[in-house]
Amino acid sequence: MWWVNFRRLTKASVLAISIVVSTAAAAEAQSTDETATVNTTVTDGRAAIGREDGYSGTAGTGGSSGSGGGGGSGPRCTYAATSDGSWHETEMGGVVHRLFAETCDGSVRGDVWLPIYTPADVLVMARQQIERTLPEPSPLMVWPDPDYDWAYAQVPIDFRADASQWRVFQDTVTASNPLQTVSVTIRAEPAELTLHAGDPRGVESASCGGQAPLAPYVPEIPGICSYTYVNASSTARNGRSFVATMAMSWDITYWSTTDPGFSGSLPSVTRETVFPMEVAEVKILGKTIVP
Repeated sequence: MWWVNFRRLTKASVLAISIVVSTAAAAEAQSTDETATVNTTVTDGRAAIGREDGYSGTAGTGGSSGSGGGGGSGPRCTYAATSDGSWHETEMGGVVHRLFAETCDGSVRGDVWLPIYTPADVLVMARQQIERTLPEPSPLMVWPDPDYDWAYAQVPIDFRADASQWRVFQDTVTASNPLQTVSVTIRAEPAELTLHAGDPRGVESASCGGQAPLAPYVPEIPGICSYTYVNASSTARNGRSFVATMAMSWDITYWSTTDPGFSGSLPSVTRETVFPMEVAEVKILGKTIVP
């Protein structure tokens, strides 16, 4: 089998969707053969979980979380309405914060703004995390001519995905504090591998999914992931190579273990890699035999 990995052979231009977000999260990655799982925890030293009418509860600085109290060492604190009896709210960093009067071990410490996380808040973090995790595809092409690494016009060319990329990625993000824990898991499942050929006179693209991007190469039979160039790349603008693009997309779903009613799907995420594609023209010389 003759594979060419363009990520190693060329200085390819990379087009990718990326969102860079600064969070106070620590990520711990764990990998398996099929699924990459990342657990991210966002913590706040002091916390509040709020009902619509406010919340008054106690929490220790360590130990397990609970409704109204938490075990562990350190001062035990209560959170109640502020001295004027009102519940004040504001938004900080996209998360609603509520103003609480904090009392620890019987001593009033003053008013503090505490985050009130919702599954929707944590989903935003999870979406950002999965988008940072998903890789740009490494184009794998199968050349009919392994001696010269040439593809030929009018001859099917198979393309594949790297097994380390064509798989499920799964992240779990947890926002927690002594009184509140909100977790959201987000899952990206590979959906489609597409080769945009770059030949303006040929078929625009070819796509495949399922297990086809990882299927073994069979020289006698073009795979589901294959494309046939109509023209040689000498017809390209630069006179040498087509500008091809390999695109890999994932379907995105999510759910919350702390709120079973919170689940659904998000728009798919696509990563793209641009690379040069050289295609030769096949010329067959025949000889007329006169009987």
